[in-house]
Amino acid sequence: FAAIGLAVNTYFGLAVPALYASNERLRDQVTRDRLTRVMTRAYFEDRATQELERARTEGRPVAVVLFDLDGLKAINDTHGHAVGDAVLAELAARCAASVRPGDLLGRLSGDEFAAFLPDADAAVADAVIERMRAALRATPIDGAVGVVSASFGRSAGLPADGTVPDLLRAADEAMYAEKRRARQMQAATAGDTARVAG
Repeated sequence: FAAIGLAVNTYFGLAVPALYASNERLRDQVTRDRLTRVMTRAYFEDRATQELERARTEGRPVAVVLFDLDGLKAINDTHGHAVGDAVLAELAARCAASVRPGDLLGRLSGDEFAAFLPDADAAVADAVIERMRAALRATPIDGAVGVVSASFGRSAGLPADGTVPDLLRAADEAMYAEKRRARQMQAATAGDTARVAG
């Protein structure tokens, strides 16, 4: 019996830490995006939904910031996907450092990210966006790539009967409106340059 007891104790003494480590790895895989280390989409949406319900109960405003990297395809085509991945990881790290404690940041897909800002109005969301832009402009991300930029959109207000997907959709529309404005400005600038050259 003593030998059996010793064997059982030895087994559990070795198995339990290994099982715990395995569970920690599995939890990390479910909650953290492997490349960028921000939240996975599913975990982000779950946490954001919890925060939205809490804000609704307490009558507090919330905001969502949606953003994606400008020119990822050109970076991948010119420098390769490994560099593109490194740029995405650095983008996520700089933007994660720009949000407030308690804010949520997740990778939705490819180069698209979202931040959920509890107890935040439009002015707070705009301040977060400006910190993110400044962090991206501060120093080149990669020697070959240089300074990168991102397009941003936000939605903000009191959480009436909306859902997290509703907030994301509104922020997405704002982000694409920004992209359209940027394209129009580039086209106008190119036209002015062509007239001067002519």
